[in-house]
Amino acid sequence: MDSNYSRTAHWEDKAWKSLYQTQLPLALAWAITIHKSQGLTLTAVVIDLGPKDFSPGLSFVAISQVKTLKGLAFHTHFPRSHLQHGEETESMKMLKEDNVRKANLGFTLETYGMDLTEFLFED
Repeated sequence: MDSNYSRTAHWEDKAWKSLYQTQLPLALAWAITIHKSQGLTLTAVVIDLGPKDFSPGLSFVAISQVKTLKGLAFHTHFPRSHLQHGEETESMKMLKEDNVRKANLGFTLETYGMDLTEFLFED
């Protein structure tokens, strides 16, 4: 053990003879769930994604909370599928159908005489 970080005390006792006590420094750390990390910006994280995603996209949420790649570390190996879109879900299908319907409506935006050139209305 590196003596720069630990401290050992030694004393003599008649009943026990030689006694030693070694103190080790502790670094404070804390852990949170991916859900609790939403909305936070973290400087350094160690992420344990586990063998499977609880919900699609949850791994991306965990990774996206860190400021830089330098502050990102993974505790264990994880499958690449954690970061890829899986099967198209029902809500993804409904959103796609809704976007197609919206694109085919064929109406124009009523500006009511306002200049809207500073706004972007592109998908």
